Amino acid sequence: PTTGERRQVSVRSAPPLSITLVPVRQSANQLQGDVTAANSDQYLDLAQRVHPLPGYDADVHEVYVTTTTEPLQSNDANGAWSTVLNEIAALWVAEGSNRHYYGVVRTGYSSGLVGRGFIGLPVAIGYDAPGDRARITAHELGHTWGRDHSPCGNPPQQDRQFPYAGGTIGKFGFDVREGTLKQPETPDIMGYCGDPWISDYTYRGILDFRGTAPTH
Repeated sequence: PTTGERRQVSVRSAPPLSITLVPVRQSANQLQGDVTAANSDQYLDLAQRVHPLPGYDADVHEVYVTTTTEPLQSNDANGAWSTVLNEIAALWVAEGSNRHYYGVVRTGYSSGLVGRGFIGLPVAIGYDAPGDRARITAHELGHTWGRDHSPCGNPPQQDRQFPYAGGTIGKFGFDVREGTLKQPETPDIMGYCGDPWISDYTYRGILDFRGTAPTH
């Protein structure tokens, strides 16, 4: 400002995201995640808007067929979600990649578990619902960058250091692309509540994590 208090701004750069989207076909029921070169941006749109990403390079892997014959279940009673996540991790290791691997699945149910990701490792999976695929991708990527859950919607493994009650963003946010203001009571992306944005707490945590990871 020309008058009034001035503060020094710390400017930090973060690397772009290199990510491979993997369509997953379940051996149990032949359900296959809908991800192609034509719709890949739909998965990464929200992540680009909320996370500290200067850009991304996305490609689509050939279809991966699960080795487990257990289907994905809404409550993961059979452990298939964890098994498929581990299979995508094994694929990432076997291919010697330095990219994120994100497995895209299709579920045979309308409510329940829809994604899972490793904390601090660049592998996650999520469902392909057109109206929700972007939120789940952004959420699961947050896990790969070291974030636990914010306490909105009563998720497991909550971040006890999260500073805002109810898992909200706590302060005003701004969607630069849409030119819209986000109210402080908006849910944080790392919770289980719908229509989220990102808190300054989560943003800084991801920026700190990504600043130490040259390729992810």
